[in-house]
Amino acid sequence: GPDHMCRQPSTLELSPDEQLAAEETFKLYCKPVELCNVIQKRALDNPAFLQRCLHYMIQASRKKRIQLTVSLSRGTNTDHNIFPLYVLLATPTSDSIPLEGHSPIYRFSRACLLTSFTEFASKDHNKATFTIPDVKNIATSRACNLSIILIRCVSDSEGQVGENNCSGDHVEASALRKLEGKCFWGKIPINLLGSSLENCVTLNLGHTVELASTVTMNPSFLESQNFWSRTVA
Repeated sequence: GPDHMCRQPSTLELSPDEQLAAEETFKLYCKPVELCNVIQKRALDNPAFLQRCLHYMIQASRKKRIQLTVSLSRGTNTDHNIFPLYVLLATPTSDSIPLEGHSPIYRFSRACLLTSFTEFASKDHNKATFTIPDVKNIATSRACNLSIILIRCVSDSEGQVGENNCSGDHVEASALRKLEGKCFWGKIPINLLGSSLENCVTLNLGHTVELASTVTMNPSFLESQNFWSRTVA
């Protein structure tokens, strides 16, 4: 270490100017070493110091994420009976093997309820908001399997999830267990959005980007399994 080096006798005969220059150089070397020692000691004595450092890293990582908003426009939708529409951010489970006539089992982390078109800004529940990884990380992370799942239940049964089961713009997970039966469903793979956005200059500058996507709603039968969902063709 630097203390050991300081104690080593010099075998060179240095002039006063050379000795002064060597000491100044050694001081420059010692400063970063001393800083590392201070940080290490502070982390041992006060673990919260390291936690704050990690918190800053987490905040920086979140700034690189994208806020994704899903909404329906009245002008581009001829079916005005689409509501209520449930919007889920979901991924197929790794251990699910689709049976014949079945889709994969999806695990969702967040679900929202849409009850009106985006033009009706005065009404609640006209958009669904999710947070997804940065475009550059979509293809190389588990997020590449994420999809936006759209579900419209056919029957207006008592088990239908209503606005009373919503907190903000998302639906309570426990209430979604009641969603079963005939439905129409469609999906938007997140990796397709990523390929459309990766060359978008305005998004890289932090601006809002609007993309229109056509989704085919297929007739299915919805089965709920705890916090998972399966659609049967």
